[in-house]
Amino acid sequence: QSGVIYIMNQDGSNPHPLSSPLRYVNHLSWSPDGASLYFDYDSNGDGWQDLGYMTIDNARLYTIATANPETDLLASGWYPYPYTPGNGVSTEVVASQVNYILYQGQWYIESMSAHMRYIGSAYPDMALARKFDYPLYPHLRPRDPYAPFSVINPLPKYSRIPFIPFSVYTYDVGKSGLRTVDAEYMLGTSGSWNSLQPVFPFFDPTSALLGSGTVFVDTAGQTLSMRAGSSDNAGNTEVPPDVPDASTMLYQTLVSGTVRDIRDTPVSEARLSISPAPAGMEIGDGWYHAYLPDAGEYAVTVGAQGYLSASMKMASPVDVQQDGVIHPADNLIQGGDFSTTTLNSAWVVSGTATIHLDMRYTGSASLHLGATCQNAACLFGQGKEISYTVGSIVDYAFDSDQNLHLITADGVYFMRSLDGQWSRADVWSTYSAVGVAMDTGPGNVVYLVRGGFSPVLYIHDPATSAWYSETLPSGVPAGGYDLVVDDVSGDVYIRAEQTLVHRDPAGTWTNMGAVDGNSLGLVSAHDGGVDIVALSDVAKSLSIKHVRADGTSTTLAEYHFPQQMNLYGWIDAVQSSSGRVHVFLDVMDALHMLYLSWSPGEGWSTPVIHARSSMMPLQGDEVVFLPRGSQFSDVSLLFYDPGDATFQQWNISKVCAFCSEYNLFVFPDKTVFALYRDWYSFHELR
Repeated sequence: QSGVIYIMNQDGSNPHPLSSPLRYVNHLSWSPDGASLYFDYDSNGDGWQDLGYMTIDNARLYTIATANPETDLLASGWYPYPYTPGNGVSTEVVASQVNYILYQGQWYIESMSAHMRYIGSAYPDMALARKFDYPLYPHLRPRDPYAPFSVINPLPKYSRIPFIPFSVYTYDVGKSGLRTVDAEYMLGTSGSWNSLQPVFPFFDPTSALLGSGTVFVDTAGQTLSMRAGSSDNAGNTEVPPDVPDASTMLYQTLVSGTVRDIRDTPVSEARLSISPAPAGMEIGDGWYHAYLPDAGEYAVTVGAQGYLSASMKMASPVDVQQDGVIHPADNLIQGGDFSTTTLNSAWVVSGTATIHLDMRYTGSASLHLGATCQNAACLFGQGKEISYTVGSIVDYAFDSDQNLHLITADGVYFMRSLDGQWSRADVWSTYSAVGVAMDTGPGNVVYLVRGGFSPVLYIHDPATSAWYSETLPSGVPAGGYDLVVDDVSGDVYIRAEQTLVHRDPAGTWTNMGAVDGNSLGLVSAHDGGVDIVALSDVAKSLSIKHVRADGTSTTLAEYHFPQQMNLYGWIDAVQSSSGRVHVFLDVMDALHMLYLSWSPGEGWSTPVIHARSSMMPLQGDEVVFLPRGSQFSDVSLLFYDPGDATFQQWNISKVCAFCSEYNLFVFPDKTVFALYRDWYSFHELR
C-alpha cells in the first residue's frame, strides 16, 4: 500500500500534495517549529518500516534510519527541546524499534525498545528503554509543565536618572530550575516594551542594577515602567504581563523645603506652584518636595489659605532647599505711618509683605548647610558632612559591645556606638558591593567579604582604623555569600553558594568543599566549627549541622516536611543569645514565609506561616520580625518568644512621609531606632 502526504491551510483550504507516493507511510507528526513532518515508511521496498522526515518549504524527503530485516522502526514524535551534542545543534525524534522472529511460519514480536535519534548529526541513536512490555509509540513529556514566575519588586514613586536600581522576585514552580530571567522597560504610559540585558544568570537576580549611564539619559519627566519574564530548564517560558509590574517617575533635580509662618510654625495645607511644571510634587504639613526634569531656571511660589504668597527663583544644577516664610494676610499695617486714631481691629489690609527667603544649596550629599537637629531628626554623622554618596544598606553586624556596624552598596562603612555616636564615612571598596556579607570578631574587628569573580575578604581594625584585604582561595563561586566569625578564636567561615571556606586566626585559608543541601545559611561559629542550616528539597528536610574546621561534622537537629510539600529555598536564619536557631523558609508566596525554630533543650517549634520580613535576634529566646518596605509608613514590630509561642506587637506611627528607604534596628535590650534616607543622605530617628 502507498500513501501521499497532503498539507493544507488550517481551515482546510488549498490542499496540495507534499510527497510522492510512499509505501506504508504512517504516524505523521509536526516538528515543534512547524517546519518539518516526521513519519515512518518503507523506504527501500523490503517490507520493513524505516524513519523519515520531509521539510515543508522545499518538499525534500530525508531518510533518518533504515531498519534491519525483521525490524520495524515506528515514528513516535519529536523531542520537545533543541539539543546540543557538543559541536552543533540537532533536533531529536523518538521512535519505537520492534524486532520480530519467524517461528513455524508465524511472525512473533521478540522485543521492543524506545530510541531517541538526532536529526542532522552523525551521532548514533540513544536507547531510552528496553523492555518486552514497553508501550509502542512512546511520547516524551516534561515532568515540569509549569512556567516560572517573576515580578519586578515595587519601585519608589520617584527615581533619579540615570541609574535606576531594581530587583526581581522569581521562582520556578517545577523541578527543572530557572534558566533565564529577563527584564523589559517602557518609557511613557503607552510606549513600546524594550529589552534589557538578561538579569540572570549574568547578574544576581536579587540585586541587579539597571542602566549604563546612557539608557535613561534625557528621560527625566517620563514614567518608567518595568516587567519581568523568565524561562526554566524544561523549556517553559513565562508570558510577560500586559500591565507593568512596577513604575516610577524619573527626575533629575530635587527642590525641597519648608513652609512656615512668622512664628516659625509649619503651615498646613500649603499651596505650591512651580514653573516650568515639575515631573511630580509631594506636599505635607509644612514641607514639600518637587522633582524636576532638568536643572534649568524655575520659579517657585508658596502660599496658603489666609496667607500672602512668597515667590522664589532657582537656577542650579544641584539639589536645592528653598524655605519660605509667609505672612498672614490680615497682619499688615496700612501705609507704614503711625495711626492717629484709636487702635482697633478694623485696620485696612493692604501693602506688600516683606518675605523672608532662606535658600541653601545642598550638593550631592544633601546636607542642609548650617542646619541643626530639628524634631528629633538629626543628620547622619552628628551633622558632619558626608562627602560620599551613600547607597542602600546591604548588611550590618552588632559587635560584643553592642556597637552597630553598617556597609552600603557603594562601598561605604559606618559605625554607630552604643551611646549614639556615629563614625565618619569610610570607603572600604571602590567596587559595587555585590554578594556582601559582614560580621565582627574578637576585639570588635570587622570582617566583610565581597563576592564576584575574584572574591575578597576585607578586615578593619577599629583600634588603628586601618583596612586591609585578602583574596579568597581559587575555585570559590562568585555569588551567594554568607560570613560568620568565632567571637573567641577569630576563625572566619565563609559560604559561597554550597562551598564552605575557612580562615584560621593565623591567616591560613582552607577550601572545605561543598556542603550538602540546596540552600544553606551560616548561623554562628564556636567550638572549632560553624553551625549551618541546610535545606534539602529532595529529602524534604531541614537540618542544623556543626561543621568543624577539619571537615568533620555532626548533625544537631533535623526536621522532615511532608513529601507533598514544595520547598524552594532558605531565606534567613539567626541565633538568639540562648542558642535557639530561628529559620525563615520560602513557601513560594510573595507575601509570606514559613517560620520555625530549634533549641537544644526543646527541639523544633511548630512551623508558622508569617508575613515576609527579616529577623533580628534578641536576649534569651526572643526574636523580632522587622517589616520590609520602601516607604516608611505605619509599621508594626512583632517580638516573638518561641518558648510560649506569644507575640508582642509594637506599633510605630508614620514619622517620615517622604523617605525613599528606611531600615529599622532593634538592639537586644529592645531599643528601637530607624535610619531613613530622603534622597542622598541618611537620618536617624529614635
